[in-house]
Amino acid sequence: MINKLLGVVSVFCLTYTVNAQIDYNVMPDVTSTILINDVHIQKSPLDSFGLGDILIEDGIIKQVAREIEAPYDARIIEADSAFAYSAFIDPLSHTGIPETKNAGERPQVKFPGYPPNDVAGITPEKEGIQLLDPKDSSISSWREAGYAIVHTVPRGRMLPGMGALISLQGDKASDMILKENTSMFFQFRGSRGFYPATVIGVMAKWRDMYKKSIYLNKHEEVYKTRSAGMARPTSDQSVEALIPVSSNQMPVFMKVQKSKDVFRALALQKELGYKLVIGGVQQITPALPKLKNTGVQVLLSADLPKEGKSDEKKKDKKSKKEKSDKEKLDKEAKESKDKKEKEKKSEDDPETKALKKKKKESYDAYVAQAAMLEKENIPFAFSMIDVKSKDLKSNIIKMIEAGLSIEKALSGLTTEPAKILGIDKIAGTIENGKLANIMISDKPYFQKESAIRYVFVEGHM
Repeated sequence: MINKLLGVVSVFCLTYTVNAQIDYNVMPDVTSTILINDVHIQKSPLDSFGLGDILIEDGIIKQVAREIEAPYDARIIEADSAFAYSAFIDPLSHTGIPETKNAGERPQVKFPGYPPNDVAGITPEKEGIQLLDPKDSSISSWREAGYAIVHTVPRGRMLPGMGALISLQGDKASDMILKENTSMFFQFRGSRGFYPATVIGVMAKWRDMYKKSIYLNKHEEVYKTRSAGMARPTSDQSVEALIPVSSNQMPVFMKVQKSKDVFRALALQKELGYKLVIGGVQQITPALPKLKNTGVQVLLSADLPKEGKSDEKKKDKKSKKEKSDKEKLDKEAKESKDKKEKEKKSEDDPETKALKKKKKESYDAYVAQAAMLEKENIPFAFSMIDVKSKDLKSNIIKMIEAGLSIEKALSGLTTEPAKILGIDKIAGTIENGKLANIMISDKPYFQKESAIRYVFVEGHM
């Protein structure tokens, strides 16, 4: 009897020991109460609080004051007069959505003019949250760049699927979700070898599917009230997925890089009447008169072209290591000398000078677009789709040097995306009751030499 009892106790102790092992990759916070002490607080783009303290409890900003007495269980972060901002919000990106590897083989389709929707890049029913990989490297890289919240959308062609709002904190996709199915993502990007392959084809397909969703919605509503003697509504799931768009319950986020696509997007929105956000915009100045007073929201790309980068410098990078023969080296030296003399003469050429001047003016106008939006009093946020996190700060600084105010630059990273995404009541500023999403830099963020010291996402450092 004693032996049996000892056996039971041994099994119990072994089971408890196995279950109680600590996962050191997922270490819990010692406390959910944090006091950030002695920090310059930028509560909002227009409200500089000055030097003070920030108290965080359970992922929420509990108090912002000149001096806060530390609770007994608080972890104290000595900021040493650093600078605190609301952590940034990305209103359109592919963050957390891994790139899919193409199989390489073209799908076999009987009728290329009428392919299956998934082959044509039309999958509006697809939910971005289902594609989210919490371990994707883009999550940590954007968090390190100062971001806490992202509106992420699926990758693909014309209609990749629905976007989701995620917090850049959590070990599982379910932990990161703030709101799923928040938008429909659209691009003027046709299918390869199948209809719709052209921009005109994409526009025609969009009109057709949108109108079908209106008819389907009406049919379903009528069928609910009097189904007797009426055919049951039938449709493909792609049309069904567009009903929230055509009933104005879900906005369309269109990626439109060039001004001609901005014009197309505005024309389609005016014709069909849905809620529209244009994102990833790289060229918008020509469309400003048309854009004003439309109510369409703008997400300007934070990407910039490389200034003064010529194709000629990319060419002729032959390795001298492969040319040990003296005759070849002499020939190369002579060719190099001749080339330099030719380039010098070319630089003095009036046509070359005019071309360089035109390129410089074009670049300056590109960088000044954010300042132009501010001047025209058109609200906008910065979109990070197709932008590298390492380029963010330097690009924004260039825009500031081109006339954009620091206040507008900061609002484009915080308050404006919060408004566009409908989360301004919980994020975008450092205020009591809002999510503890805070970025701390050692100097004012828009100084070139500043560096980010801490990023808090819902109170997690």
